[in-house]
Amino acid sequence: MYDDIFESIRYEAEKRNLRESTINLYCANVNYFLRCIGKTASELTLDDAESFLSAKRLEGRSPETHNHYRSAIKFFYKKVLWILWDDDIVPAMKRERNLPAVLSRNEINAIIEATQNLKHKAIIATMYSSGLRVSEAVHLHYDDISRTNMTIHVRETKGRIDRYTILSRKNLDLLTEYWYKCGRPRGILFPSSWTGGYLDITSVNQFFKKSARLAGITRRVSSHACRHSFASHLFESGTDIKYIQSLLGHVDPRSTDVYLHVSNKTLLGIRSPFDGPQGGGMNTDCTIQDVFNRFYPSYASSHDVSPAQRKAAYHIMNCKTGAFGVNVSVCEDCGCISIHYNSCRDRCCPMCQEFPKEKWVDARREDLLDAPYFHMVFTVPENLNPVIYSNQKLLYTALYHAASDTLRELAADPKYLGADIGYICILHTWGSAMNFHPHIHAIVLGGGLDAGNHWKGSGEDFFLPVRVVSRLFRGKYLAELKQLWKDGKLEFHGTAEPYRNHYALQELLDTCYKKEWIPYCKKPFHGAESVIRYLGRYTHRIAISNYRIKCMTDSMVTFTAKDYKNQGQWEEITVSGEEFIRRFLMHVPPKRFVRIRHYGLLSSRNKNKKITLCRNLLGCRKYIARLKDLDAPAMIRLLYNKDICRCSSCGGRIIPLPAGQPCTMPEPHLLC
Repeated sequence: MYDDIFESIRYEAEKRNLRESTINLYCANVNYFLRCIGKTASELTLDDAESFLSAKRLEGRSPETHNHYRSAIKFFYKKVLWILWDDDIVPAMKRERNLPAVLSRNEINAIIEATQNLKHKAIIATMYSSGLRVSEAVHLHYDDISRTNMTIHVRETKGRIDRYTILSRKNLDLLTEYWYKCGRPRGILFPSSWTGGYLDITSVNQFFKKSARLAGITRRVSSHACRHSFASHLFESGTDIKYIQSLLGHVDPRSTDVYLHVSNKTLLGIRSPFDGPQGGGMNTDCTIQDVFNRFYPSYASSHDVSPAQRKAAYHIMNCKTGAFGVNVSVCEDCGCISIHYNSCRDRCCPMCQEFPKEKWVDARREDLLDAPYFHMVFTVPENLNPVIYSNQKLLYTALYHAASDTLRELAADPKYLGADIGYICILHTWGSAMNFHPHIHAIVLGGGLDAGNHWKGSGEDFFLPVRVVSRLFRGKYLAELKQLWKDGKLEFHGTAEPYRNHYALQELLDTCYKKEWIPYCKKPFHGAESVIRYLGRYTHRIAISNYRIKCMTDSMVTFTAKDYKNQGQWEEITVSGEEFIRRFLMHVPPKRFVRIRHYGLLSSRNKNKKITLCRNLLGCRKYIARLKDLDAPAMIRLLYNKDICRCSSCGGRIIPLPAGQPCTMPEPHLLC
C-alpha cells in the first residue's frame, strides 16, 4: 500500500548514507504513523504529526520512543513530502538522563559462568572485556582479533569511526576454545546458526537476560551493562578517563563522564565533609603500613600472592605493632614504664631500612680508596619484562652475570685499562611509578691492579666506551637467557604466556638483538665521602618510601613520582588501593635472593689482601668502621645524638624491666 513512499524514503536516506537499520526504522515508524492517521500522503499536514505524537505521549510512551517516531516523521515530511517542519509546533521530548546499570566483577563472572552455550559465553565475555556495543560484537570478523598486539579492531561502530580496543588474555583463551569447538569460522566471528549471517541484536539481549536470571541477578539489566561495567571498572582501577573515552569510541567526552557518577572510585573514594572531624575526607598523613592494612586483605582474597609476597605483606602490616614482641623498660628514678615495639626487620619494610643501611655503608668505608668511582646503570628492553618477571631468580641472576662479565672483560682489555677492577652491583626492579623496570646499578672503581700488581688508574673520565659496553652486555645477557631456555628452565606465566611458543620467543630474542640497549654512566664522584652517601641512597632502597605517599581515601592512593619524559619533574599519580598493592608486591625479591653483590677487588676473597695492596700503592689510610660492634642504643646515640636510655619524664636511667615485676602503669608513655 505504501511501497512508493517507502522507496522514496529509502532513496533519500541512501543519498545521505544512512545506515540500513536507520532506514528500516524510518520505514516502520512512518508505516505505523500513516495507519494511525488514516490519510493519504497528499492529505497530511503538520497538525497530523503533532496530534499523533501527542497521542503517543499521553499513552505513556517513553521519550526515546516518542523521539524515534518524531525523527522518522520529520525526515518523511521534509525530505519526501517537502512539508515545512516547525520544531516549536512538534518539539522533541526531553530525555531522562538515568545513570547506566553497572554490574560488579563477581556478577559479570557469575553471568558468564551461568551461560551454557559456548558462543553466547564468548560474546558476553568479549563485550565486557573489550567494552563493545552489542552491534559491534555481532559484527566482529575473525581477522579483527589480533593475537600479536592483543587488540580488537572494531569496524562497525556507532559513529562509523574505526577504533582499536584491548583484548583480554582470559577472553582470548575463551575465544580460542570457542573457535576450535564451534566450526572454526573464518569470516563472521559469531555467525547465526540459522542463516550464517550476523546474529540479531535482540537474540543477544535475550540470552544475556536469561543468563543474568540464572546467575541470580534480580534487577533489570541488558547486555549493554557489559560495556558500562567495562568502563566503570577501568576507571576504578586508575585508568585515565581520556583512555576510556578512546577505548569506548566516544566522540563527545560528556558521554564518558557519566562513569564519574557510577564508579566506586568517586562514590566510595570521597567522603562527605560532614563525616570528617575537620571537614576532610582523606588521610594525608599515611604510610605504606596504612595502605597495606587498608587494602591488602581484599587484594589477597582476589589475587594470587606468592609466599615471599605474603610474608613481606605480613611483616609490613605488623611492624612495630607488638606482633614481633616488645621490650619493656623501667626508669630507676620515677618508675615510669617504657614499651618499645620490635620491628619486623624485613628488607621490604620502609621502617626497617635505616639501621641496616647505616651499618652496611659504615662497613664499606673500610674498602674505600682515594680514586675515582663511577656509577653505571645496566638496563634491558621492556619487551623482556614479562619473561623476566616469570623467572625472577634466574633472570635477575643473569643480569648480575652479564653486567659483571662485561665490566671485568672490558677492564682487563689493555685497549681500555688492562687491570683487575672492583665494583658493586645492586639490583633495582622498579621505576619511579613502581612500574616493573629491572636494572643494575654498578659502583665501579676507576682503576685496578695490572698483571704485575701495580696500580693503574683510569683518570677522571670513564674508561669504557658506552657503546661497546651496551653491545657486550646485550650479547651476554641474551646468550644466558637463550641457554636457560634451551635447558628447559624458563617458565612463562601471565603476559609471558605467548612465549611458550618457540617461534614467539625466538622472535622476541631477534627483536632484542636488533635493539640498541641503553646502559649509561653518570658523572664521577668527587671524593670518597660522596661515594658513601651515594651508596646509602641505592643499597637499601625499596620501591617507594613513606614520604612519597600524599594521601589515601577509602579506595584510592595518591603518591608522587618522577616523570622522566618531562625532564624528571615530580607529578602526582592516583591509583586504586589494590593497584598500589600490586605494584609494590611486584618488587618483593625471591626468597634468600642477594641484591647487593661485590666483584673483583671488592669481592670477599680478594678485598683483604688486594684492597690493602691498593691502599699501600696509593698511599691512603684505612678507615675504621664505627658501628661494627655497637648495639642499637649506642648507634642511635652516635648517629642521631639521642639517648633512648634516658627517661623522657625525669631524665633518669632506663633499665630493662626485671623479670617478675608487674607493669604498674596503665598506659606506656613511650611508644616507638
